[in-house]
Amino acid sequence: MGATATDNHDTVLYIYASVDDGPTIQPGEMVTVDTTAAGTHTIVFTVTDEAGNTATATRTVDVVMPPAADTSASSTPPTSDPAPEAPTVDAPAP
Repeated sequence: MGATATDNHDTVLYIYASVDDGPTIQPGEMVTVDTTAAGTHTIVFTVTDEAGNTATATRTVDVVMPPAADTSASSTPPTSDPAPEAPTVDAPAP
């Protein structure tokens, strides 16, 4: 997931991002999404060239939490604690 930027004139491009309208993520910094918060998260990539021209690309990430374990069917506790399931992140193709 991400975006590709090209410029037919300038060789230096500045790439910024923000997640869920949060603070601007500077070039070279990691873009992360809080996978503990279920829902749709929006990432906006902004590219600026040396002349000040800009372009943006928006991507969405859907974070879906695994279903809770059904403990009502059994009154006997498990013999060992199973590892918790990791959240699932669904990112549609650009």
